[in-house]
Amino acid sequence: MAVNVPGPYVLLVKLMSGATGIPYQVVACQANAESGFQANVVSSAGAEGWLQFLPSTFYSVWHGSPFNITDAANAYVVYMRALLREFGGNVRNALAAYNAGPGNIAAGFGYADGILRCAGSSGVVNAAPPSGQLPSDLPPGPDVQADDWSWYIGQSSRWVNDMANSLHSYALLIGRL
Repeated sequence: MAVNVPGPYVLLVKLMSGATGIPYQVVACQANAESGFQANVVSSAGAEGWLQFLPSTFYSVWHGSPFNITDAANAYVVYMRALLREFGGNVRNALAAYNAGPGNIAAGFGYADGILRCAGSSGVVNAAPPSGQLPSDLPPGPDVQADDWSWYIGQSSRWVNDMANSLHSYALLIGRL
């Protein structure tokens, strides 16, 4: 089942897919399952925004607000890349960890399998190397040291540059130009 991504989210889902190496439809199905692309939703468990981050998870990987669709997309990229690194590029395991936590992936396999079915994937999906980057350019793991923040700063700078270069297209997409 293909997910119809609402206009304001199309570019973000494309950028998230390219930055993580996760197929576009998998990212679209995940976002749809998380919130139905509703930016201001809060779950009964306290997860917030269109990508349903628990506040502790969101603020461990990004800044801003999980209710801001761009901040949430940035947090998603950083977090999913860390999970992909932890699980050797295995998208099913990364999705399960996103849902149930990295230490409890077995509890998230139902979620992951539902996302992959939605995206039309019947087997194991491995993330492709992120656009224009080598697989070794994945983020440091969750035990990041203070001197490892240079990777995140570089990624943030690239993401801001990509977003600035895409701003005109995005504005057209949401009908602001």
